[in-house]
Amino acid sequence: MKKILCLVFGILSVLSLESCQKDDNGCPDGWQNARIIGQDFRRCACCGGWFIDLGQDTVRSFILPDDFKIEAVPPNLPIEVCLTYVPETGPCQDFDQLIVVEEIRRK
Repeated sequence: MKKILCLVFGILSVLSLESCQKDDNGCPDGWQNARIIGQDFRRCACCGGWFIDLGQDTVRSFILPDDFKIEAVPPNLPIEVCLTYVPETGPCQDFDQLIVVEEIRRK
């Protein structure tokens, strides 16, 4: 009887641990796994902001949401994040791969 109880307890333990795991990228559903990899120091009308690695693409965002703070100067990069975004739709939309970060949080 003890062997059966130990076996049942072991199976339940494994199943409960599996249900607590996040998806492969560590971000909630609908969020993108990303890394902030650097600042854009170029000087032009459509330059500036942050370079963000989305895995297959490197994009740029002019600004990050106000509630996301990068304290260190210079920043300790790269910063692993989860984010949601939409493509930039302004006068600079065709200049580069630009996005507008809607929400962002550190991993």
